[in-house]
Order: sequence, then C-alpha cells, then structure tokens
Amino acid sequence: MNQELDKIIAEAGKLGRSIAETAASKAFLESREQLDNDNQAQELVEDYQKQLQKIAELERAGKPIEPEDKYKLTDLQQKVASNETLKCWMKAQADFSELMGKVNKAISEPFQDTRPGQTDQGSAQRGG
Repeated sequence: MNQELDKIIAEAGKLGRSIAETAASKAFLESREQLDNDNQAQELVEDYQKQLQKIAELERAGKPIEPEDKYKLTDLQQKVASNETLKCWMKAQADFSELMGKVNKAISEPFQDTRPGQTDQGSAQRGG
C-alpha cells in the first residue's frame, strides 16, 4: 500500500508542477502579487466587503436599508469594477478557477465510470 500511495503522491507532485507552469497559474500568481502591493485596491475590496456585510446585517435584522447605504454600495461596486489591479486579479482568478475545474473533472472522471460490480462494458456502452 505504501508504494501505491508513494506513486500517487509522486504523480500529484508532477501534476502540481505542470499546473504551476501554465499561463493561467502564472497570471494568477502575478496578479495576486500586484494586488498585495496595491494598497488602494486592497482598501477598495475591504470597504466593499464591509458595505456588503452592513447591508446583509440590516436585511437579516429586518431593518430598512437607507438610500445612502445603497448608493455607497453601488459607488464601491463601480470603483472595484474600474480598478485595473482588481480587474486583472478577477480575470486571472476566473481563468485559474476554470483550469482547476477542468483538472478536477479529469481526476474525477474515472470515478464516474466505475461502480462496484461494473465491468468495462459499461463505459463501452456509453461510447468510452
């Protein structure tokens, strides 16, 4: 069992290195570094999250949401959407997430085709 596990871990390491070499991964890491170095973008995200939380708390409490709270949220949404650092980071995050979703699907596929007691005929019948 140890050899089997060692082989799986080695293959996972190879996969991780392959993923790290992709353009999506590199762009994600670079955009994260840019965000880490952009205090204005970080402050925008923090302010936006605080305003979202404030509105959510008002909704949970059944209290009215004042027009100025709605305006502030809209203003922050526009600022976040127009901030170049955040735009790059969000795109890179979406691209990396898409890549990882495809990788996860590929890893999970063998489990979808194999059920206890099923032979290889089942995948042949599905065109696989």
